[in-house]
Amino acid sequence: MPIAEPIDFGEFTAPIDKDEREARLRYTREQGEAIFRLPPWTGCVGVEERLKPGSKVIHDGLFYLLLLVWYTGARREELAKLMLDDVEERHGINYLLIRPTITGRIKNKSARRVIVIADELIRLGFLRYVEAMRAAGETLLFPEFVPGGDTKRKLGDVFYKLWWIYIAPTVPDRKRGQAMHSARHTVSDELKDQEVFIEFRNDLLGHKGAGGEGMTRYPGRASLEKLKATVAKIPIVTGHLPDQRTIRLLPQKLRQARPTRAKGDRA
Repeated sequence: MPIAEPIDFGEFTAPIDKDEREARLRYTREQGEAIFRLPPWTGCVGVEERLKPGSKVIHDGLFYLLLLVWYTGARREELAKLMLDDVEERHGINYLLIRPTITGRIKNKSARRVIVIADELIRLGFLRYVEAMRAAGETLLFPEFVPGGDTKRKLGDVFYKLWWIYIAPTVPDRKRGQAMHSARHTVSDELKDQEVFIEFRNDLLGHKGAGGEGMTRYPGRASLEKLKATVAKIPIVTGHLPDQRTIRLLPQKLRQARPTRAKGDRA
């Protein structure tokens, strides 16, 4: 008796993106502004007391990762694992390369893309930070997020345990289900509200079905200008912060793998 060929039900079903399946409530602009009024961005006591108000601003992963999340809409791990070589410039436009590297893989084929660096990130010293890290001999954008010891934790997980679990409770009117990933939905919804074409939104966010300009390894001027125009529509929530003209890096001893903070330590 002949055996029937197995049916591939994938031909009849549309893939459900994990981002959609686990969609979380977006942050409001007011919540975004509140986050960036905290001591890590407005001034802290010092390297060892980042969450206590003071006069010092330290430029590192704590300062820049959440800014990148807000002004790119990228996934936490995509940004936490960036290498300095993933920051490039062509045609006078600076951008990030989201791609697999020695620091980790990416979610899927659609996640490989280019993200233009927002003017607000440049104003807040991001490119100066990159140059300072290169001058210091570093290769990773945020080396302090490399997990220490024999662990399978990702760089984004280290940030989560070190900082986010202490920052999250300070977000005003935070609703159940709002997480760090919620900023990604904020970007998506804001661009949709401004009637940005879905193809451009997909290019920026790395959604399935993008297949567009954002995936180009060596993007042309027209592609970059489109991406720049898209990023420029993300709402500014850091207008209260001064230009970051002087970069203050973490001490070298802290720019390396270290264990996550012990529970209860909120320096």
